[in-house]
Amino acid sequence: MKILIDIPKEFEIDYRTDKFADFFERVKADMDVICGNYERETADMMVNAFAESRPYDLDVVMEQLESRTDIDKIIGKKKEYGRWIPVEEYLPPIPESEYIHILHSSEVVAVLSDCGNVFIAKYNFGIERWIGASDHKITHWTPLPETPEKGIK
Repeated sequence: MKILIDIPKEFEIDYRTDKFADFFERVKADMDVICGNYERETADMMVNAFAESRPYDLDVVMEQLESRTDIDKIIGKKKEYGRWIPVEEYLPPIPESEYIHILHSSEVVAVLSDCGNVFIAKYNFGIERWIGASDHKITHWTPLPETPEKGIK
């Protein structure tokens, strides 16, 4: 699960210099006396979460979204059904309904992994990961066909 945490300005230096890890290590040392396994595991999880975290610059994210939107307008007009598109060429477009979200995702597409497996997934540009195929290295994607109209069998 991903969450977004606002670090107050006065703690930015502590975050950037890994002082949160020091804090949790000191807390864990004290926990052995008064707490159980759950508290220690929770503190370990927090140490790892902060170690693997990265700051987001909202201005950069918005700039990326705006440039991505221009690409999506061009790509979205011409669906490339039947062609596997390398992820290095470009990623799937963002549906207009996602334009208002900071951690925006692409439309749902079929994706191909490096070992030949096919999944239905979408790309989350905020966390830079495929949702629905996150444990796999995705090499290609292709748009899904339009859903059938009601009444057609």
